[in-house]
Amino acid sequence: MHRAVVLCCLAFVAACPQPAPLPPTPFSLICDSADTRQSSTLFCMLIDTRNGAVTRVDLKELPLITGEDIDAKGALGAFELVCDSSNTEFKSDFRCLRLDRRTGGLALMTFPEEAAAP
Repeated sequence: MHRAVVLCCLAFVAACPQPAPLPPTPFSLICDSADTRQSSTLFCMLIDTRNGAVTRVDLKELPLITGEDIDAKGALGAFELVCDSSNTEFKSDFRCLRLDRRTGGLALMTFPEEAAAP
């Protein structure tokens, strides 16, 4: 009897639809800060996973977008958000970059204070 119940449960689980795995994407992004007491700099690197090419991202060259500006559509997993902070004794900055994992396109996110979640 116990075996029949286990087999029935296994058949039920196997019949449930499984979510499709996310397709592999060619680009990945990583950011980290280098901090001292006097200065701090955020560094981001973009890798093309197809050939291993690594590029340092120049944050000053990225377009600025807000959460409301986003009009891009894509499949599940098409976009990645990477955030990090840079900290000194007197100042701290928090930045987020949005990566279009299909094209390698990057944008620097800006978040108005009033848009913060409670």
